[in-house]
Amino acid sequence: MYRQLHRISGEQKTLIEDMLDAETFADRFGGLVVEWNNVQSAVMELEDRLRREVGTETFSRHYESEILPLARQIHATMVQAEEQIKQGIARTGVSIHNLQYYRNVRHAYAEYEDHQAIFFDEKK
Repeated sequence: MYRQLHRISGEQKTLIEDMLDAETFADRFGGLVVEWNNVQSAVMELEDRLRREVGTETFSRHYESEILPLARQIHATMVQAEEQIKQGIARTGVSIHNLQYYRNVRHAYAEYEDHQAIFFDEKK
């Protein structure tokens, strides 16, 4: 199951790197989040059951030797994906700020055309 979490985190990172159109990204990323949550719940249940059956000490030894390296890889992948998301948000924020700045400059120095809405009164 940890391998499934590793695969899902890798797919999320790849999806973030590829940055498809917003709708496709949201659909695919949302599906991966649901899958992640399902696998994570199953892992937690399995870990609890194993702790009860084999004991905490035996479970901890197995966890450190078998699972911890994979969990660290998963964490590293998730950190990289988070950084890419933060950078994307920062770039978007800069783009929005620049767009507002250029809009203000255009309104200040260009001929401003105030478009008035025209309504027709059908009662007359």
